[in-house]
Amino acid sequence: MIGLPLPGHTVTITHLSTAETITADGFKKKTETRRDIQAIIDAPTAAEPRAGTALIATIDHVLYLPAGTAIEAADRFIIEGKTFEVEGEAVAITNPFTETTFYTEVKVRRWHG
Repeated sequence: MIGLPLPGHTVTITHLSTAETITADGFKKKTETRRDIQAIIDAPTAAEPRAGTALIATIDHVLYLPAGTAIEAADRFIIEGKTFEVEGEAVAITNPFTETTFYTEVKVRRWHG
């Protein structure tokens, strides 16, 4: 892991991931897994509705997770009691020259209003 200083502050967040399995009788079963992880979180970015085009305000955060953390688009995070959805997928990125794994950068969003 790189020892670079990152913006923001360190918090403990809950990572919610969902796995889908098929039971013996052919039905799909979703299982939710929760785990607490340390993350560095930046200051939130808020967006207000403009000119009536959007009726919902949003709050965005960028999370910096431990190196190698794999995140899927369907995952969610609980930050200070509020649930945020992941935007896109966050893959673990490795430097091809040094084989160092970088922090996993994840953009999350919460709609409200």
